[in-house]
Amino acid sequence: TTLLSLLASRSKTWHPLSQKDRIPLARAVIAAIETDAFSTAGDWLGGSAETENIPASQRLVHGSLLRFTVGSLVKTFLQGFLVSADPAAPPLRPGQRVTIGPSAPGVTFELI
Repeated sequence: TTLLSLLASRSKTWHPLSQKDRIPLARAVIAAIETDAFSTAGDWLGGSAETENIPASQRLVHGSLLRFTVGSLVKTFLQGFLVSADPAAPPLRPGQRVTIGPSAPGVTFELI
């Protein structure tokens, strides 16, 4: 089991869905990221800053960096899911190099 599979299995909205039902959810989450609606939901940025003991004077910068990083990673993951859900898409293979996305420009990793 991969770490990503473990995290996905903990999700109450993603895990129990079929692949077909995950497609509209993935699109809705991408749309929320693109409109930045996710960054104000539930004050998760403030909670993260508190958990990490970020001083109040640095919380705006911390929140901005975290929004960008989390948004980029989630969007990249979901876009990859949508591509792989397309029956016409070529399968990903072990040894193939893939990009991480805008949160780490130019960085790739090898699938195992």
